[in-house]
Amino acid sequence: AAALGVEREVGELKKRVRLTETQAEDGLRQAATELADLVRRSNGEIAVLKRTAAEAEAELRRVRDEDVSGLERRLTLEVATLQRERADETSALRRRLEQEAAAAERRRVEEVDTSERRRAAEVAEIARKRQDDLASLERSRAEEVAGLER
Repeated sequence: AAALGVEREVGELKKRVRLTETQAEDGLRQAATELADLVRRSNGEIAVLKRTAAEAEAELRRVRDEDVSGLERRLTLEVATLQRERADETSALRRRLEQEAAAAERRRVEEVDTSERRRAAEVAEIARKRQDDLASLERSRAEEVAGLER
C-alpha cells in the first residue's frame, strides 16, 4: 500500500512536470508566432521597398538628362539605410525572442526543480511517519510479549 501511495504521488509529480513543459512549449510557440508575424511584416516591407525601387527607377529614366549618377548614389544610400534599419530591427527581435525563450526554459527548469524538492520532502515525511508507526508497533508488541511473559 505504501509503494502504491508513492507510485501515485510520483505519477502526480510527472503530471505536474508535463504541465510545466506544456506551458514552456506554449511560450515558445507564441514566440515563434511573433517571429512569423515579423517575417510577414518584413516581407510586406520588402514588397514596398521593391515598389519604391521600381518607382525610383522610372523616375530615373524620366530625368535622364539630370545628374543621373547623383540620383543613383542617393537611391543607393536610401536603400542601404532601409536595409540596415531592417537588419537592426530583425536582430533586435531575434535577440528578444531568444531571451524570452531562455527565460521560459529557466522558469520551466525552476518549476521542475521546485516540484522535485517538494516531492522529496513529501517522500521523506512519509518515510518518517512510517518509521514512527513501525517503532510504535514494535513497542506495542514488546509490551504484549512482556505482558505474556509475566
